[in-house]
Amino acid sequence: MTYLILSVFFSILIANILRKVSARDKDIYVIFWGNYLVASIYSLFSGGMIEFEKVHTPDILLGALTGLLFLINFFIYSKNINVNGLSISVSAMRISVLIPIVVSILFFAENLTLLKSLGIFIILCAFYQMGRKGTIKSIKWVLFLFLCTGITDSCLKFYDFYFFNSLNIFLFFTFFTAFLFNTGVVLFTRSKMRLKTVLIGIMLGIPNCLTSLFFMKALGNMPAIYAYPFFASNLVLFSIISDIVFWKRRFTFREGLLFVLLITGIIFLNI
Repeated sequence: MTYLILSVFFSILIANILRKVSARDKDIYVIFWGNYLVASIYSLFSGGMIEFEKVHTPDILLGALTGLLFLINFFIYSKNINVNGLSISVSAMRISVLIPIVVSILFFAENLTLLKSLGIFIILCAFYQMGRKGTIKSIKWVLFLFLCTGITDSCLKFYDFYFFNSLNIFLFFTFFTAFLFNTGVVLFTRSKMRLKTVLIGIMLGIPNCLTSLFFMKALGNMPAIYAYPFFASNLVLFSIISDIVFWKRRFTFREGLLFVLLITGIIFLNI
């Protein structure tokens, strides 16, 4: 359970760092560059030295596609946090599991359980009411984040199903491709590579890696049926707390009830 709590903590830390830098720092491309530099180095050595002779073309191609989506998703996530706040942004990322579920039903012959169906219904009702009551400031950015995160997670599902190389090989090509694309963006926008900005990116990259590390360790110590709902629901819960405590956002009683429904739906989706 300790690993799972640490994973939630570092994930919330990432969201708060993004909230702060997206509001004050215009060099967000350089910050992401530092983040993906750390992630590339970490994935290169985390599972032992990569045996590049075992790498196949599909590893590179799917890793490159996923890396590009990772980078785009990070941009959208940062923008969404600034526009809609932490709680809505994290919620949109958590419910994007709907897209891999649909992909699994269409391509991998998986069944839609009653609990998942109920979870989908609850989430759709909650988000519809949030949109009506103005809790969501920009539906556009929420939809972008939902779609991009869902498509990215679906790429991970395809890799898990079709390819057999170790995960760290795939993650290396994913993060390194994101790093290369990010380098191109930095050069194209002529962003200034100031040491302070790069260090913020490295500071972002460390908890990013630790989130994955601790979650993987948690899965090694407890069943996934408990780990996924705990992680997803607590992530949304603590993002709401962060919005209230650190960013002084005030929710009405009705909005609080809608978030309770949303967390319930997320739990049902991850069981």
